[in-house]
Amino acid sequence: MQALKELPSSVLTRFKDRPLPICTPYTFTHGDLNCQNVLVKDSELVGILDWESAGYFSVWWEYAATSIGFTAEDAEWKALLRVRLSGYEEGREFWRDIYALSRYPNLDERGQALVDSLLCVKQAADGELASTG
Repeated sequence: MQALKELPSSVLTRFKDRPLPICTPYTFTHGDLNCQNVLVKDSELVGILDWESAGYFSVWWEYAATSIGFTAEDAEWKALLRVRLSGYEEGREFWRDIYALSRYPNLDERGQALVDSLLCVKQAADGELASTG
């Protein structure tokens, strides 16, 4: 996330000022449930591999991680997984925003829209201060 340090300071400050989604209860979770780490035989779960990313994370982390698909097959798997892990859309959107900003200065559409909205918030706040002064 080195690129977050490269963001304009006003954007980074406004992003940090946004409320963090509720993270509790912290939950022990795998942390990397991609399709290669989940073993299924005869439609039954038989194992989960690759536990080095496991730990206690915010209750929404595993759901948020379903936004990260590396292949078409993995993206399809994670879409199915999201159905089972639903209820944490706020956390997922927060993570998607962090990921979008982490690509700075090569922002995608989501990242650019977020930067623009954060700059608008700053300009609006600056305008309010100027009009009250």
